[in-house]
Amino acid sequence: MTMDDLIEYVISEDRVCPVPYKWKVVDETLRKVVDKPQSLQPPSSFIRAAWGATSDRRKRARLIEQITFSHQVGKFDEIRSFLLSLNKDEWHYCPEAGLDAPTAEDLEMEEQEEIYDRIRQAKSFYEEFVKISGFSDSDQNKFRELLSTFMQIFLEKIDVQEKISELENKINSYKTFMEDLVRYEDDCSEFTLNFCSDQHRKNQEELLLCKILLCMQGGEKWAYGRERDFDDFLDDMFKEY
Repeated sequence: MTMDDLIEYVISEDRVCPVPYKWKVVDETLRKVVDKPQSLQPPSSFIRAAWGATSDRRKRARLIEQITFSHQVGKFDEIRSFLLSLNKDEWHYCPEAGLDAPTAEDLEMEEQEEIYDRIRQAKSFYEEFVKISGFSDSDQNKFRELLSTFMQIFLEKIDVQEKISELENKINSYKTFMEDLVRYEDDCSEFTLNFCSDQHRKNQEELLLCKILLCMQGGEKWAYGRERDFDDFLDDMFKEY
């Protein structure tokens, strides 16, 4: 079997490279080469931390580099025999369409960026809440208690998104009602306007609290895990603030 034949074999049937504990053997074999020039350092296998940080296309390309290197330094027969001896479950496989899929490290970075985006969004809602409510932005423990109580009282039996829709409808209704009062009711009492204004403000405050909780939830999955999400998320939000 020639070098080209071996390369054709290792990329056939969706093979990518040996699984890490077997790919390590390729490393060890190539490092046994004695008196190799500095320009012929063996290409390292993507194992340990590098495994999750490397796409399958790069893994396959690295194995081909190692086969080529083995041919250059007189280790081809040993590498060929080893690769041909591997069982099916000792190979890592991936179809062509998935070779450039995001790595585990890429996915983790995307997840972290998504969490940071939610924290930044929550921060903007918190800033707006402070302006509307007159709440002191320095009293963060009080805000924690307020948000926790709000969540327990209002969101025990209703979804956050449902509550947001309900509050948005109320806000629009109160806004329209107040505009009509001013437009058509010359004798509208100050008490009525103040009452409607207070209700409108309270609905806006509750809406912002719901939006902060929605950022914390991140849709259907909690940002930090259910045991730690509430306090940890607010800690990060206040740091941003």
